[in-house]
Amino acid sequence: CCAENGGSGHCDALSRGCCKTCAADMRVDPSGECVACKRGTYSQKGADKSIGETKCLPCTAMTAQETCSAMTGCTWEAVVGVGCREKSCTEADTFSLCVNKLSSTCKWEQTATPQMCLPSISLSS
Repeated sequence: CCAENGGSGHCDALSRGCCKTCAADMRVDPSGECVACKRGTYSQKGADKSIGETKCLPCTAMTAQETCSAMTGCTWEAVVGVGCREKSCTEADTFSLCVNKLSSTCKWEQTATPQMCLPSISLSS
């Protein structure tokens, strides 16, 4: 029934009802469904639907390196006063993170070798 792909949490439309966990950057809503986190907020892969509602948090809310590093859009800065921060466009390594999840406006350069995420620069007059 379930297409969890070995616990990845990714479910197709037909098996949504029997999946037990959510994919990365998805939270469990009050009705027990997996929903995507808003831009600039993240959640660890594997949120257990049976436990109830979970939250998506900004990187700055992560106080431990282990928790920070487990979030797809966060990186740990071992500098006093910095701690966990959101990745920059150039640090994003997937199209989804680059275009859909970071709070910064980024663009995916698919013609580059290797493909990369770059800041989207808007020219103002």
